Amino acid sequence: MTISSNTAVTATFVSNQADKVGIYRPSTGEWFLDRNGDGCSTDKCVRSLATAGAVPVVGDWNRSGVTLLGLFLPATAQWRLDINGNGTLEDCGIDNCLGTFGQGTDIPIAGKWSSTGYDRIGVFLLFYERWYMDVNGNGSLNNCSKDRCANLSVYRDGDLPVTGDWSGDGVTKVGLYRPSTGQWFLDRNGDKSWDGCSQDLCISSFGAEGDLPVTGDWSGTGPSKVGVFRPNTGEWFLDLNGNNKWDGCGIDLCLTDFGDAGDIPVA
Repeated sequence: MTISSNTAVTATFVSNQADKVGIYRPSTGEWFLDRNGDGCSTDKCVRSLATAGAVPVVGDWNRSGVTLLGLFLPATAQWRLDINGNGTLEDCGIDNCLGTFGQGTDIPIAGKWSSTGYDRIGVFLLFYERWYMDVNGNGSLNNCSKDRCANLSVYRDGDLPVTGDWSGDGVTKVGLYRPSTGQWFLDRNGDKSWDGCSQDLCISSFGAEGDLPVTGDWSGTGPSKVGVFRPNTGEWFLDLNGNNKWDGCGIDLCLTDFGDAGDIPVA
């Protein structure tokens, strides 16, 4: 940019560590990842990391600082994690095979469950309305004294589990998204129980019926923020400024035409 006279200018710098979005397409086993964060083009396609019936899970499995891909296999409660990040499922001596951890009806999650280490696996057990997190990283479902368990009493049938670093302290915590109302209930203080909106975090409305929740540090500032993926239109609505409400596409972040019905969002 060239200017012809003395002019006051400002710049807003955004960290390149901001989380980006992607989708896993169960019907074909493909991953489409928006690596540069522009929301309008697919920058990485992965077609060789798929298993019939698998559910996607992502995390920093190798301490590299880069989010890598993985799969939870409900039929066997096994996990296959792409440790070397080449986008291919290789044998267990190269990539990481874990399990059994969970049951076939569980919802897989991942996060940095302690202040040290790297992302590890976990599950939300629908039957027990409880999270189990593999804190020690051995890939086995130990008791709650060795691993971590969480239960939010605000849970209702139909709620979906979410995870994120709500307080920005580097530790992943749990939460719930209620699709019928667009409400979020997030364990901000990290005690793995529900303490009400004064101590934990309540978001009254972010999302509409049919939306799928997605969380990430969209601005690269530290704390995780909320967002939703709208499968029937391929739209994403992300709380860029982190004020826990929707302020429109000029302030928050809108992405369009990235995904179809049946796709599963990842970040």
